[in-house]
Amino acid sequence: HRFPHQITIHLKQRGEILTVKYTDPQINSGVASDTFLLSAHEIVVPATGF
Repeated sequence: HRFPHQITIHLKQRGEILTVKYTDPQINSGVASDTFLLSAHEIVVPATGF
């Protein structure tokens, strides 16, 4: 499958790297607002690769 959108999230404090690939721009549609509880300083989204 080809994924027109890809987001890489580095959780430095947790030592985790999450890669989210999706084809539907409405990725968060129907997802509860409190599903992802990450503070802003934990999320680093690289500007390269888009």
